[in-house]
Amino acid sequence: ISNTAYYQNAVPTSNAFHPDWAKGNNITAINQNTINENVYLALLDEIGYNTKDKSGYYKNSAGERLSLTLVCYKENAWRLAAADLIKKQLKVAGIDVNIQRYSWNDYTYAIKNGHFDMYLAEVCIGNNMDIGELVTKGGSAAYGISYSNKQSSSDTASEVTSSNAATASETPKKEEKKDPAGDTAKAVSEMYKGDATITEVATAFLGEMPIIPICYRTGMVSYALGVSGINTSITDVYGGIRNAKIK
Repeated sequence: ISNTAYYQNAVPTSNAFHPDWAKGNNITAINQNTINENVYLALLDEIGYNTKDKSGYYKNSAGERLSLTLVCYKENAWRLAAADLIKKQLKVAGIDVNIQRYSWNDYTYAIKNGHFDMYLAEVCIGNNMDIGELVTKGGSAAYGISYSNKQSSSDTASEVTSSNAATASETPKKEEKKDPAGDTAKAVSEMYKGDATITEVATAFLGEMPIIPICYRTGMVSYALGVSGINTSITDVYGGIRNAKIK
């Protein structure tokens, strides 16, 4: 995607953080060569998709094809190219992708209201690589992540006396539903307080993968030989434009 859809104007990443970020040198990334196809097939079988149709897509016992809807903003040529490439790549994996190309208003409405299986977006992350808005409840870009409303133990626990201790211990506990980004959000919160490291955040992120990082876009500034004083940075290509002078 970085080379084809973005014409090499992007840096591929398999973690939430930029691969050139100095603090992320020790972060473990996904090794594409160690992805276990058997695990993938087992997960598909678990949800009932264990055979393929004539077109090579997985289907369930009812003959329904494994299909996902990908929402994309239609006025961004690079993003459209990336969406088409994702569709082709997932076809190889036996998954059909239906791309919905929307105007900006329809696109934002769809993702804010959960009308998608996947959506393709670009998010600006600061120099400190803070991904909190992507994974924490109420985050400005935490779309598609459902968080449960858990009660605290003090609200739900009942007093256990010696007379009912045996009964209480024998009563099976209801399995608590795990938030899709619970560990990641917790690690980010603890990092803010100084109780977690970047590595711990990255490990939690890879374990849950609440979002799928694809790449970090890069920028390029072109200017005429008769212009001087252009000083750009990796995070702001227009940062020094006020200092530009025409010779």
